[in-house]
Amino acid sequence: MFVIFLRTLAIFIMMLAGYIFRRRGMIDDDFNRKLSQLLLQVFYPALILSSISSNYALKDLLENWILPTAIFAYFAWGWIAGYGSSRLLFNKDTRTSRCFHFQCVSNNYSFLPIMLVMSLYGEKAIASVVFASLGAELFVWTMGIQALSGQRFTLQGLKNLVTMPMISLVSAIAIVLIKAFISYKGVNLSESTPKVMETIKMLHEVCRTIGLATVPVSAIICGSRMAAMKVARLDFKILSILTALRLAVIPAVAILALKFIPIAIEIKRIIWIIMIQPVSMSSVSLAECYDGDAEFASATVLSTHLLGLASIPLWLSMLQ
Repeated sequence: MFVIFLRTLAIFIMMLAGYIFRRRGMIDDDFNRKLSQLLLQVFYPALILSSISSNYALKDLLENWILPTAIFAYFAWGWIAGYGSSRLLFNKDTRTSRCFHFQCVSNNYSFLPIMLVMSLYGEKAIASVVFASLGAELFVWTMGIQALSGQRFTLQGLKNLVTMPMISLVSAIAIVLIKAFISYKGVNLSESTPKVMETIKMLHEVCRTIGLATVPVSAIICGSRMAAMKVARLDFKILSILTALRLAVIPAVAILALKFIPIAIEIKRIIWIIMIQPVSMSSVSLAECYDGDAEFASATVLSTHLLGLASIPLWLSMLQ
């Protein structure tokens, strides 16, 4: 457990750097917003493209279909738990109640798990987290946004899925399919087009190098957001309930159910790591965009990430 704690602590040390930069005035809202855009539009898509295309063959994608399916089901369970809890805690539909519902749905399914699996299982495991995020993206941008905005889900809302991370994921899967087709035809591109293959390898290495910035940049952004939070006017009872649901109740029920499903332990570990994560760091920005309570979202990011410093190592030590 101590080793897991140290590996988790290393992630929070990077987040602490962002917190200190913000407190000293080296980072402001405008810089944070631009850096977030750079992360979502460049660094993270590059990581998706390089990790999936280099670590997965078509056979691997077909064998690991359970990853996005399990995470989609997990988010659906969070939606159900959040819906029931918000109806019990709030007398009417408000910005805070909708944000409460959304925070039960979406956790930090990409950036923090990527940091953890890179530390625990190596770079190859990143591809599994990225592939699993497909299920999360599908649910967040459909039923998740419906919960946050209070609007009914429509087919027109599927346009929200057209994001750079999703485009990169589809492109990476397309590359895997093309490689499988070429292999099936028995064509050796290295011999027939050596210069083209060398160029492709160089571009892939560039993409991989850019993608590696995802981990430190996302940690700095998260720390900076925490430094700017204002929680004085929050209802700490509601905040405590949300934190308990997100870090304990929702993952506990899902992990118990997962134990009865025959899945390879390597796959289960990836799913477990995603399940035990705190609320999504991007929930603050989404709350601002979809008329949610951004202040409450900020407070839940702070509370779940701070307590996650203890809960994540505890969960992982139990699951080991």
